[in-house]
Amino acid sequence: MNKVIIVCVGLIVCLMGCKSYQDINRTVFTVVTIVDLDEDNKPIVYMETFRSLYSQENASEKGERSILTGRGDTIAEAVLDLNQMASFKIMPSHNKALIFTEKAARYGLDNYLDIFIRDQDYLLRPFIMIYEGDPKALLELEVTQEEFMGLYIEQIVQNEFNTSITYPKRLYEYASLRTMGDKTDVMILMTVEEREYPQIFIAQGAVVKEDKMVDKLTMEEVRIFTIIMEEHTSGYITIPHPELQGKYISLLMMKNKIKTDIQYGGKQEDVIKFKKKVTLRLSFEGTQKEIDLSDEKVRKQVEEGVKKKIIKESEALYQKFRNKDIDIFGVKKNFQNKYPQEYDGSVFKNSQLELEVDVYIEGSSNTVNFNH
Repeated sequence: MNKVIIVCVGLIVCLMGCKSYQDINRTVFTVVTIVDLDEDNKPIVYMETFRSLYSQENASEKGERSILTGRGDTIAEAVLDLNQMASFKIMPSHNKALIFTEKAARYGLDNYLDIFIRDQDYLLRPFIMIYEGDPKALLELEVTQEEFMGLYIEQIVQNEFNTSITYPKRLYEYASLRTMGDKTDVMILMTVEEREYPQIFIAQGAVVKEDKMVDKLTMEEVRIFTIIMEEHTSGYITIPHPELQGKYISLLMMKNKIKTDIQYGGKQEDVIKFKKKVTLRLSFEGTQKEIDLSDEKVRKQVEEGVKKKIIKESEALYQKFRNKDIDIFGVKKNFQNKYPQEYDGSVFKNSQLELEVDVYIEGSSNTVNFNH
């Protein structure tokens, strides 16, 4: 009797295994999803897909990459169009990135987000970003490091040396933030630059207000924005050599801590002080001409140079967006939390940035660094 039970269980397990292999072979997995608009502002959805082909005989697996395009009057119709064209059911559970073209983002993300947030087949963990360029060209781009564009995008977003927006970075983060405060966020803006060969960069920022892209941050603006707004930032800071005109030194950002406060003196003063204290720890990375960091005077000059650069560029960025009344700094949200009875729509325009920066250079205390 026991032998019969064992044989039956073995057969069931084997049959279930066969079924699962068949299911995998009859499923198309999404690797990246791109949303664009046609000339009539109707959605076009591009999907990079992967079909896994598993062989029981050889116990091996190989993948098949394909690009699918769906169209419709709504995003739901475009996704349905994709499924009707696919050889098998499309599973978006492995989607690595949800990308909107600049045209779609300026038209309004709220026209497309609902299906990706509510539909049970979709997960909220993919990276979310805006792409400046032609989606077809992006998907046709040959990337030597990775066969699938979606996997490559995932890798560059996770690369600790990339200076990019760290929050919101994933769909669930944006889904939460889009309804808070002034409903203004800075998202990753992806571009392709022509160098020796086309390269993907995620160093710029897309300013999104009430689900519509309204402005951009340059690479330098993103760097300064992340220093004063986002902890655990990364990247380099380059400043003039303290002793040699026309030469530069570079420092690697290791850690930054941020304290935020807001103060309001009442309607008599009518000035709102948005206070930021940034503590930045750096590591000396390189110089065009020799520099002796064991000299305390030189070391202080370097720290002061970093401090001045951060304050100057932060104030310029703050003034730029205050003049446009686009609150990328969360001033309105902080004010509303602390002074709910005093809140009105002019908070950001009547605010001033007060920035305190402490800079510390770690290591290299007795090093003379010289790069030719």
